[in-house]
Amino acid sequence: MKYMNEPHNFGEYLCYIKDTYPNSPWIQYESDNYSLKKLYSCIYDSLLINEVFSDNCNLKGHSRFLNDFHNYFQSILIAFPVNHQGFISYLIRTSTESFLKYIFSICYTDFSEEEVARTGFRHLKKDLKDFFKGQSTHNEIVQLLKIYGEFSKNIHAHVTEYFNSQGTLDYYSNNISTFFLEIIDVCDELIKLTVKIKCVLANFNFEDLNHSTRVRLSRRIDKERLSLLVENKVIKS
Repeated sequence: MKYMNEPHNFGEYLCYIKDTYPNSPWIQYESDNYSLKKLYSCIYDSLLINEVFSDNCNLKGHSRFLNDFHNYFQSILIAFPVNHQGFISYLIRTSTESFLKYIFSICYTDFSEEEVARTGFRHLKKDLKDFFKGQSTHNEIVQLLKIYGEFSKNIHAHVTEYFNSQGTLDYYSNNISTFFLEIIDVCDELIKLTVKIKCVLANFNFEDLNHSTRVRLSRRIDKERLSLLVENKVIKS
């Protein structure tokens, strides 16, 4: 049996699902809630890491897009128990796009918030790849662009064969697809990519955090995600 420690406040999320989506297959068919724990851990860690960056780093991008990223990313916690692949694909795409626009606003500071919002993906892709060419996080930018492209296609790729509401509801209530397990890995990858990029842009140094923040991170977030922050450590003499 798979096992992982219960993430902080996961019990509240589980109660929410049981109350709101009692027929979700993720409640009915997975007694140890492993997948839900893994997903919740991803979202929770993302929020906590973002809080640390907000309190300790001074990135000059338009915060609207970073807020959009986290709002869409958190919404995956609602979409997952609904078990709708198109819904989740939309949230992955829009959260990725929002983060890319946030990074774009840091790199191209002459663009107003509305100009960034109106920037199409084709120009976003070209300008970001040009800006990060030869830099240590170029591959991370390329991977984010790839995720955006893949999930743009996925939004329209998942339909059912049913043409009545009950058949559609039954389908989403009774089927677990490997797609959802892959989504958890994508969420984990999104965190890694976004954290690596922000660490570089902010010249993040783990040792600059106060002791209580370092302890909080060490106790609360996944060890592999913690290592993304700890590896940016410069001990000052």
